[in-house]
Amino acid sequence: MSPTPDPARLAGQQVLVLGLGAFGGGAGCVRALLRLGARVTVTDLRPAERLGEALDELAGLEVETVLGGHPPELFQGQVVVVNPAVPPGAPVLRLARERGCLLTTQVNLAARLLGRRSCAVVTGTHGKSTCAALAAHLLAEDPRRPVVLGGNLGGSLLLQALEAPPDARFVLELSSFQLERLEAPHGWPECVVLTSLSEDHLDRHGDPAAYWAAKRRAVAFQDAAGSLCLPAALPAARIAPWQKEAPGRILWLGATELPTDREGWFLAGDRIRERRGGDERELAPAAAAPFREPYR
Repeated sequence: MSPTPDPARLAGQQVLVLGLGAFGGGAGCVRALLRLGARVTVTDLRPAERLGEALDELAGLEVETVLGGHPPELFQGQVVVVNPAVPPGAPVLRLARERGCLLTTQVNLAARLLGRRSCAVVTGTHGKSTCAALAAHLLAEDPRRPVVLGGNLGGSLLLQALEAPPDARFVLELSSFQLERLEAPHGWPECVVLTSLSEDHLDRHGDPAAYWAAKRRAVAFQDAAGSLCLPAALPAARIAPWQKEAPGRILWLGATELPTDREGWFLAGDRIRERRGGDERELAPAAAAPFREPYR
C-alpha cells in the first residue's frame, strides 16, 4: 500500500473508488471525497443491474461511474481508494501500480484524518461487533463527549470522521480485510482490543499465519502511549507475536484470575476485579454483567 495521502489535499484531484461495495460504505466514501473537493470516479466489476441500492445512493451526485469492468485507460496515476473486498493480489491493483496510481483505503484516509483523536480499534475472529457496540454504549454513558461507532458495521468511516465533532471518541470494528493494508499515523489508534483469535478467511489470506499477521496490523502504528487488551485464555504461542509487536501497555481480559504480573480485568470467583498500576479492586458481582458466556 502507498503512503496515505492527506485527505485535506484531495481538493481538485482525480480520485478513483475501486469497488462500490455494499452496506453504504462505498457510496458514503464517495460522498466524503466529494465533500473534500475531489473529482470522483467509481468503478466496479459488477454491472449496474447488480448494484441497485448502492447506485441509488449516488443519484444526484457529481460522480462518474464505470461499471462491468476496470478498463486499463481508467488508471491515470490518480489516487485509488481500494475496497476491502479487493484481494491484495488482484491483477487490477498491479495494473494501477504500473500506471503510477497511489493506492489507499477508506480506513487509511479516515485514520489520517482522525490523527491523535481518541480511538479504539476492536478486532478478532469472533465477538468484534458485540464488543465494539458494548464499548460504545458504555462510553456513551458519559454525555460530555460524543461517541462514534463505525468501521466494519456498515456506512462510511471516512464520512463519519468528517462529520463527527472534534471531541468525539471513536470505537471501530475492523476486519482482517480492512487491517491488512493499514497505513496510519504514528500513535494510531490509542487502544486496540483483540476479542478472540482462531482460523478464518483462509481463502483470502492463504494460511493462519497470514490471517493473524493481518490482524496484528492493528498495533503496527501504535506508540508507547497506546494500549492493547488481550484475552488471557488464548494459547501462549498465538498471543506471543502480539506481545512482541505491541509498543505500549498490555492489559488482559480473563475469565479466571490473572497471574500476579498481569494487569487488566478478570473474574475471581463470582466477582469482577480490576488490577491496574499495582492496585486491585472489585468492580461488581459477576451476576451484574449483562452477559454470561465469553467469546472464545
